[in-house]
Amino acid sequence: MGRPLFHAVNTMILLLGLSCLVIGGYPFKKSQDSEAWTSAFGTITESSLIAGQTLSSFVTLTHHVNIGYQYYTPDYKKHIGSRVEFGIGSKVFFMESYAKRLVDRYPLGNEVRLYYNPSYPDEAVLERSPSMGSSLIWLMLGFIFTIASFLLRFSHPYNE
Repeated sequence: MGRPLFHAVNTMILLLGLSCLVIGGYPFKKSQDSEAWTSAFGTITESSLIAGQTLSSFVTLTHHVNIGYQYYTPDYKKHIGSRVEFGIGSKVFFMESYAKRLVDRYPLGNEVRLYYNPSYPDEAVLERSPSMGSSLIWLMLGFIFTIASFLLRFSHPYNE
């Protein structure tokens, strides 16, 4: 591999790593931002567990959770939300027990406390925490690619 190609590939690995860090860090940033959001009470309007992609008649790979709620802001406007927590794939689970636990936590018709962005009242969340599963995976991938890029850059003979 020639020097220009090596540096191009290394730069791509670094950009991939940094992109993964941004994607993984976004839920943590939104979680932090939501600490200043207004709390309100709402009602669960949808709470269901749907088997997703199946490998065979015995094995289901993913389970989708649908949680919906409605709430009113002080100006008496009705809003509808579906975000439970911040994260990518925060409604898709590989283990049915986790998905079922979420559905059980928010049964249909229950009154819940939620948090909405006063600047954009349609943006709401039930739990201000980030979705740890997918966020941590993206952060780990970001660290791996970024560190690999630096290791390649500083240990390769083209840097002499």
